[in-house]
Amino acid sequence: MYVRHLAWLRSTEEGAQQSRIEKRRDTGITDEVMPEVDEGRYLINWLNDLGLANYGFNGVIPLTFIDLQAWAAMTGRNPNPWESTTLITLSRQYCSQMNASSKKGCEPPFAAEITDSDMIRVRDKAEDKLRTLF
Repeated sequence: MYVRHLAWLRSTEEGAQQSRIEKRRDTGITDEVMPEVDEGRYLINWLNDLGLANYGFNGVIPLTFIDLQAWAAMTGRNPNPWESTTLITLSRQYCSQMNASSKKGCEPPFAAEITDSDMIRVRDKAEDKLRTLF
């Protein structure tokens, strides 16, 4: 879920100039809530080190075992077969979500609970915007 939500945030909707995370930061949302990763956080860190994906002619493409082998040799890490397969699977999920998220209206794969303080912050920002109009 973590890499899918990350891909959704980093994607750019058709016709848009900015990624979702850039748009959110422009509207004042700077503390993005991500899905929790209880076990295997190190795999997310490794995937970030690897680069999440490669780039082809039509956008992102998943990492390959060759990419993983080169990264392991360069960093001195030695992922076991399960870790290697998981890293490749996470890269595939990231790419799949990036492609799906470019469509207008694509819902986020993860949604945090909205709190009263979140609603107050949104209301205050809306009031500030309205004040600048009048």
